Amino acid sequence: MLTDKKNSPIVEKLFREIRSGKDGRDRIITELYKNQKLRSGIKSALFKMGGTEENFNDVFPNTLMKFVKAVIQNPELVISHELNTYISGIAKYTFLDFLRKEKKH
Repeated sequence: MLTDKKNSPIVEKLFREIRSGKDGRDRIITELYKNQKLRSGIKSALFKMGGTEENFNDVFPNTLMKFVKAVIQNPELVISHELNTYISGIAKYTFLDFLRKEKKH
């Protein structure tokens, strides 16, 4: 699908770093992991959904790995809103998947 939408220069730089290899990925994951705005936003959203600190500790690193995997596997990925919003969406669905699996057991 052709689109005129493009990533911001900051997001493109982040994508290039992730795609550059293990060292680049590790640097970005570390930066995102330490990002207090991202952490607190995701933690707040999970708590509103009934999550716990333990859930956050499981979901947050999983979310970052899913984000990095999406960037690597999809060279055409365009994030049309704020990066933290995009990553928070991944966290929400990661937590919902966790709840569905927990409910089955």
